[in-house]
Amino acid sequence: MLRQLAFPVAAAALLACAAPTEPAQPLSGVWVLDSSTAGLPPRQMTLTQRGTSVTGTGTAMGVDVPIPIAVTGTYAPPVGGGPAAVTLQLAIDDGGGVTADFIGTLSASGRLEGIVTYAGDAFSPGSLSFVRASTTGLEGTVTRGPVMPVCLVGVPCDAPFSAGFEVRQSQRPVARFVSDSAGRYLVLLAPGDYTVVPDSTTPLLIGGQSRAVSVGRVGMTRLDLQFDTGIR
Repeated sequence: MLRQLAFPVAAAALLACAAPTEPAQPLSGVWVLDSSTAGLPPRQMTLTQRGTSVTGTGTAMGVDVPIPIAVTGTYAPPVGGGPAAVTLQLAIDDGGGVTADFIGTLSASGRLEGIVTYAGDAFSPGSLSFVRASTTGLEGTVTRGPVMPVCLVGVPCDAPFSAGFEVRQSQRPVARFVSDSAGRYLVLLAPGDYTVVPDSTTPLLIGGQSRAVSVGRVGMTRLDLQFDTGIR
C-alpha cells in the first residue's frame, strides 16, 4: 500500500512545483510616505493586490505610539498609454475611526501619488504620494561606548547597542526601529536625508544625541551608528 501511494504523492509534488506562479502585482509590496500636505497619512503601507482588488495594512505616527491603519481599494490598469488608476480607503484606528479617501495614479516609474480627503471638516483635500520601500533604506549595526571608565589595550571599549530609535525628516517623525541584541538594525525608507534620534527609553548617559544619515536611491545603504555613553 505504501508503494502504491508513493508515486501519486511524488507526482503531485512535482506538479505543484511546475505550476505557474502568480505574476507580481503592481501594488503588492511595501510603500513609504514620500510627501503629504494634510492630515495623518500612513508612514508605511504593506499592500496586497489580487486582480483589481487591493488590501493592506499600514501605520501612521501617533503622539506616543504608531497608529494601525487598514487599507482597502481598487486598481485599474493603464488605458490608452495613461497611468494606472488607484483608489484607497484608509481606516485609521486612533479611537475616533477617522478615515481618508485617496484617489490617484501609479506612474510608469512606480510612484503612487494623488489627492487625499479626510473624513470630517478638519482637513481640506491635500496631496499624498508614496514610493516603494522594498529596496531602499538603512541597515547596519549600532554600538555605544565607552562601556568602562578606563579603556584597556586589546579589550573592546564599545559594545552592541540594543535600543529604540526614531527616524525624522525635516523634524517630522517618519519611522521607528529597534536594534537587536547584536546591535543590528534594518529600516525601510525612501531615498533622502534623515536624522536618527535615540528614543526616550534609550539608556544613554548623554541625552539629545542624533545622527544625520542619507539613504541612497539604489539598494540598502549601509550605515553603522555609534553613540556616546558619557562614561569617563
